[in-house]
Amino acid sequence: QDRRKGIHLVMEAAADLLRIPGALLFVVGKVDINFRSAFEQILKIHGDRVRHIDKFVDEAELPLLFACADVFLLPYSKDFTSSSGTLPRAAASGVPVITGVHGLVGHRVHQHGLGETFLIDDLAGFVDAATQVRNYSAQERGLMRTSLVKFAESASVSQFKKRLGTLFL
Repeated sequence: QDRRKGIHLVMEAAADLLRIPGALLFVVGKVDINFRSAFEQILKIHGDRVRHIDKFVDEAELPLLFACADVFLLPYSKDFTSSSGTLPRAAASGVPVITGVHGLVGHRVHQHGLGETFLIDDLAGFVDAATQVRNYSAQERGLMRTSLVKFAESASVSQFKKRLGTLFL
């Protein structure tokens, strides 16, 4: 995990995120050497509530991780403007996403009702977004799950092939 993927924001907000009742923080992937020392401090302080899977997670394992998650944090940096391959995978698992308002990921999350967005430099907004998701009512969770599954179906490989195929006919 690196600055582009927002690991610095997760680390800066970790103490506040872990104040959310029942919160556990999973960090998946190698932590960039520039953030390793700070991340080790978080593990030292909050180790009972932080899990680190220190490896690349392949496609087959992703659904298992998402099954353990109540929310997926995607705090990409401002210069990240493309989409994310993990966004439709999280959606397929019915897991709401928290991301910045900028870029294609922010647009998709907001446009399709896939979770909450925040101004990427606003740590309090980041924590508020996570708190909002935590406090969704059963009805809000149901509506969110419907939006997530609908998005996942529209972003599936088969739909991509179907749409791409029509471009070349």
